[in-house]
Amino acid sequence: MAILKGLIRKMRGSIGDFTFRKNDSRTVVSEKTTDVSNPKTSAQQKHRMKWANIVKMYRGIIPLLDRLQEQ
Repeated sequence: MAILKGLIRKMRGSIGDFTFRKNDSRTVVSEKTTDVSNPKTSAQQKHRMKWANIVKMYRGIIPLLDRLQEQ
């Protein structure tokens, strides 16, 4: 992990294997992790399903939210 200064400090996002993010007033760059010991553990699957259910619920209420916004 490195803390950047100068022009490059305004970068955000990912380039190749590096991820740039803001931390307070500094830009921090770190290398992406490539090793996952077991990407299909039951805890990870449960967590992924929670997000999938949240997305499904939100998609279901979008029409209601649009109607409320129109009024």
